[in-house]
Amino acid sequence: MKTLKKLSDSFLFSSNMDLWHMRFGHPSSSHLKLASLLFSFNISTHNNCNICPIAKQTRMPFSSSAINTQCLFDLLHWDITYANAQFFLTIFDDFTRCTWVVFIQHKLDTQRLLQSFIVEEELWWLQIYMDCLKVVFSLVVCILG
Repeated sequence: MKTLKKLSDSFLFSSNMDLWHMRFGHPSSSHLKLASLLFSFNISTHNNCNICPIAKQTRMPFSSSAINTQCLFDLLHWDITYANAQFFLTIFDDFTRCTWVVFIQHKLDTQRLLQSFIVEEELWWLQIYMDCLKVVFSLVVCILG
């Protein structure tokens, strides 16, 4: 208890409970009452904090979407961003949740880059799929003998 008393001596004391409420990181009233016993400040002046109810709010869930993608590249979301004198093309695949960022020189290159990107990525994913099928087939052959 002596260490807590010495620790409390190092704080700048205030009788304002709201100030202590903010200093301790917005604790509940019950926790603040416990802290008032250790640090000797007045708890009768506490008003309701405007930040606490907002911080404790929960978000409502998003409504379920009618869009249901069945395979890779069924639905792509994309956006062009300009920063530091360079364009960024961000591509997001709805089915796999994969995200790619492509650097482009001019906005006019977007259509050509999207088309070549889709062709290249479909081939890459197809190769991965085929490799997985080979592994599964090899396992089946080993198991069945």
